[in-house]
Amino acid sequence: MLKSTYRRSGSVRPADPVRIIKIHDRTVPISRYSDPATPAGNLTTTALALLTDFRMNGDPVVGFGFTSIGRFGQSGLIQERFAPRLLAATENELAGADGPIDPERAWKCLMRDEKPGGHGERCVAVGALDMALWDIAAKIAGKPLYRFLRDRLGRTGTGNRVAVYAGGGYYFESHDSERLKEEVRRFLDLGYTKIKIKIGGRPLAKDIARIEAVLSLLPNGGCLAVDAMNRYTTRDALETAKTLEPYSLRWFEDICDPQDFETNRRIAEAYRGALAAGEAIFSLADARNLLRYAGLRTNHDVLVFDPAHCYGLPEFLRIIEAFEAAGWSRTAFQPQGAIYSLCRSQPGWISGEAKEILIIFNRSVDFRMTLWFKKVSSRCRNPRESDSRHAQAFANSFNPWLWVHKAISAVTHRRCSKKTTAGNWAPFVRLYQFVNASKNAISG
Repeated sequence: MLKSTYRRSGSVRPADPVRIIKIHDRTVPISRYSDPATPAGNLTTTALALLTDFRMNGDPVVGFGFTSIGRFGQSGLIQERFAPRLLAATENELAGADGPIDPERAWKCLMRDEKPGGHGERCVAVGALDMALWDIAAKIAGKPLYRFLRDRLGRTGTGNRVAVYAGGGYYFESHDSERLKEEVRRFLDLGYTKIKIKIGGRPLAKDIARIEAVLSLLPNGGCLAVDAMNRYTTRDALETAKTLEPYSLRWFEDICDPQDFETNRRIAEAYRGALAAGEAIFSLADARNLLRYAGLRTNHDVLVFDPAHCYGLPEFLRIIEAFEAAGWSRTAFQPQGAIYSLCRSQPGWISGEAKEILIIFNRSVDFRMTLWFKKVSSRCRNPRESDSRHAQAFANSFNPWLWVHKAISAVTHRRCSKKTTAGNWAPFVRLYQFVNASKNAISG
């Protein structure tokens, strides 16, 4: 039987315990492309809902998460390995000193009996559950997640701008150059001046032609980053770096195998531009090896760890601390995916003169998923008036096929002019049905 817990004077009694009583998950297809006719690459993600026995305004608190983008869904690991541990956790194991649920203590329950190493895909499953746990904690505290994390970590909001860029530029099967330029024009029409495209999947001459096509639409090379998706051998990486250098690109990302620190070091020695690394590094131990052996240059290169793939917030914060101890600034972190931060989202890179932006939390969610989950979450719990306004701002700016790989704030009021097509909505209709089914299951 569900307990009844109510808000009083805008707050929740901190002593009220919480348990996770059911975990629903569903793996759904996602696509990199706005054209439904373009093959999606068989990518999937797992969306999940953590149902609690804690009620606010008569409704159960539900936490949402998903397994990010760029890997694959993780229903198997979630159902067979990690969800049972969370469901078996007692109220005392989940409760914290300052609230009825402590995501960091819950994270320890998830990782119980796990051995060091063997990060594989388990880090992705844990990251999705961790995302939902922080969602629950913020809702119970009655705060937007960015503010909850700021308060919990004892940081102050001194910055008011967060860097964003539009990521895309995947290869099209036909008319690649024309369609790439069309995609970039769409990003620019939405107000984005910083773009990232893919390289390494075609002969170098064709990749250079694509780069030049995009640069013809941008003011300078500093507005364009390229991502090789870990494709290059040492020889190919050196040749590509030499060819790219005259273009003065913003960064050259994911050059070689993520664990090939020697090749990364050789490119760092040969290439004067900024490198970006870390997206496929999933643990503190591997991050330390990247720091020690990959030749990355302090506050010159860029760190693109995906926190949802790094076991979630607890491990991601440990990675930040390790780099800070080695002299790196937090502004070097430009994570793969969208981040929750102290600041409202604005287009543009973080400039060298800008104040350090205090990045509080990162969730690797693309723009469409960030907005969608925020919208659905607000429907699942009688939101306050301010929450409704923020959810409506997200809905108004909803452009589900724009991939923004930086800083989407929980309170952004950015408007986008593009409209979606019925075909684009199919994956989100399925997810919406899943969340409604989860809500009905706990309410019933």
